[in-house]
Amino acid sequence: MDEERGSSLSMIHEDISYNALIVVVLEDFGIDDNKNIVNLSYVSPSKLNFGTKVLPPTFIRNDRQVTSYLNKLQENGGLHLCVTIKVMMIEICSICGEWKLINGIHWDFIVDDERGSSISMIHEDINYNSLIVAVLEDFGIDANRNNVSLSYVSPSKLNFGAKELPPAFIRNDRQVTSYLKKLQENGGLYLCVIIKIQDEVLITNDLPIAGSRNFCQRGTQKSPLIMSNMIQTQDEISSTHDSPIAGSSNVFESTERVEAIYPLLKDVALSPDMSGGSNAMKQMFTFSLRSARKGIVTGNPVLAEETTSIAIWCVLQFINT
Repeated sequence: MDEERGSSLSMIHEDISYNALIVVVLEDFGIDDNKNIVNLSYVSPSKLNFGTKVLPPTFIRNDRQVTSYLNKLQENGGLHLCVTIKVMMIEICSICGEWKLINGIHWDFIVDDERGSSISMIHEDINYNSLIVAVLEDFGIDANRNNVSLSYVSPSKLNFGAKELPPAFIRNDRQVTSYLKKLQENGGLYLCVIIKIQDEVLITNDLPIAGSRNFCQRGTQKSPLIMSNMIQTQDEISSTHDSPIAGSSNVFESTERVEAIYPLLKDVALSPDMSGGSNAMKQMFTFSLRSARKGIVTGNPVLAEETTSIAIWCVLQFINT
């Protein structure tokens, strides 16, 4: 007997249907039919037993079986209606953080104080993908920018000696079922959620980003023609400031990033150590003059000044060589 729910006494019609009887039971015990499954049964009459073996309980699943039970109840007032409640939803407590191995022996889960924990109800037959979606929603995690790993403490009975086994990770439907089964046995078996931010790669016209690991490596391999892309980019920056595109925040964000690295890229591209021939220098000189004229005609002094200084640098290089 469930001592928490106990028993209930109520009056019902003698011609009550199965569905109506289920509703009465749900109301009497305050059971949520959206989260639980209810089964009705009673003790099999002793006259049906064979020898010393007792027959299993008689379950009630339709209107005819309800009528049969009520007839037997009138013959035997002590024939109790047995209510079996099967929980469809399981309460699960999820905690964000990361695992740490302490002194090479003990595994400890360090809680993420910012994200904290979450308590929610899930179906007992939930699959792995649905569980991942539920966790993402509970913690407000962007699946496009983060990777999520699920795990829980390995049962202590599986430990060998003094060293604890590492956490048990959940990666498929079978492991989800195993975890939920252990959760029903031990309500304190928390679901540990590990969140890792995905690496983001910024690509801007195939130019190396200042401060990146391969900035110097890639910079030394670029010819002076890199300045063509730089001048074009600077032109786009100036045009963007003059004619902003409505509703396009990404354009301004990209512009700010390019403006931040432009001076460094210019120094690298115009370095005397850069490889490149006279043909590339001529192309850069011609492009600079054309861009300078464009800056003057369009009233863009920033473009005109930058490209003019690069054209003068090219002339000085020709003189020195």
